[in-house]
Amino acid sequence: MQLTIVLLLMFAMSIGIATFIENDYGSEASKIAIYNATWFEILLLVLAINLIGSLFTHKLWKRKKIHHIHHAFIICGYSYWRSPHKVCWLRRHDAYKGG
Repeated sequence: MQLTIVLLLMFAMSIGIATFIENDYGSEASKIAIYNATWFEILLLVLAINLIGSLFTHKLWKRKKIHHIHHAFIICGYSYWRSPHKVCWLRRHDAYKGG
């Protein structure tokens, strides 16, 4: 429980800082400093693993608590779209289409 709170606070602080960086220096600076940083990717991975572990620890898949599962799906979807494999596939697809 304490780890989840710490991870969520770290996530909230990092995206808050990214907002200030974006406001002062532009969106490209916030992408370089925060969103595309390795430590941010690791934070998201650990947070996703922690949330999935919490699903099993607290038995959140039961019918009454099923609404908590969407957090894991959101993080997994976000990770999929940020993965280098997906980006490479999109580049190859664009090259194939001639774009």
